Amino acid sequence: NPRTRFVRTLHGTRSINWVRLIGGRWIITASSDRDSSDVSIWEISAVLSSASGECKPVCEAYLEGPVSNGLVDTSDDTVTLVLELRPVL
Repeated sequence: NPRTRFVRTLHGTRSINWVRLIGGRWIITASSDRDSSDVSIWEISAVLSSASGECKPVCEAYLEGPVSNGLVDTSDDTVTLVLELRPVL
């Protein structure tokens, strides 16, 4: 029974510091370093069907600060994402 790997390529010194599963269909990740973050949305079916475990995100956004926390709301057929950023020192 082969295991599925989810490989997330990070830029430099970034680490994944926030992850949420949305409706069994999407994975949202926030990867941060001291000064910035990127938020990515992945489709689970694409991750599972990728032979190597590597795939591209559906979309990405870049933020000027590290993500410290977040909330997700999935009402009315929409996904609302609210992220808290730590101050950049």
